[in-house]
Amino acid sequence: MSNKQEPPADIIIYTHQASNIYFYKYTVDGMNVILVNLLVFVILAITVGYADPGNHFTNDITKFILSLLAIIPLAYYIGMAITSISAQSNFAVGAVLNATFGSIVEITLYVASLLKGKQNDTLCYAELVKSALAGTLLATLLFIPGVCMIIGGLKHATQRFNFRSALCVSSRCICPNDFLQDVWNSAVQEMYI
Repeated sequence: MSNKQEPPADIIIYTHQASNIYFYKYTVDGMNVILVNLLVFVILAITVGYADPGNHFTNDITKFILSLLAIIPLAYYIGMAITSISAQSNFAVGAVLNATFGSIVEITLYVASLLKGKQNDTLCYAELVKSALAGTLLATLLFIPGVCMIIGGLKHATQRFNFRSALCVSSRCICPNDFLQDVWNSAVQEMYI
């Protein structure tokens, strides 16, 4: 033992930069900190939705904004879960999971809209879902590949495409409209009968 006394080492003040331009890169247990902070809106949206069904304290716009902010982290975590499962399984299982759960938010909104339309006995919601599905198909089949080709053309003068993949995408674009219309009409008629 030494006879020297050490001076007390107390931290008087500690400051830490709570936010900066690289805040989006921080993680909490591997999860993005911004999306962890948005989980508060999930709890708020569920609480407000069940506590005030008659809109006595809040209005529909407030509930919509809370729900919209709540969907953002949930969609991110669904995507992260799909990625984690796909990494542990083979390519086919990963592709099926990605195709199924990649659009689970849209499917949930479409089903909720159709059920609301059935409760109100109106076809307005069915038309809304039909338009949203058409927009989704056009965006994924035409808009996104077109933008990718334009951006790729800016960097590369000649581009190469997988023939089978391009054939598959183009065959989906040529799907007969009458067939889809008949399927849609029969499904809507069965719902409202």
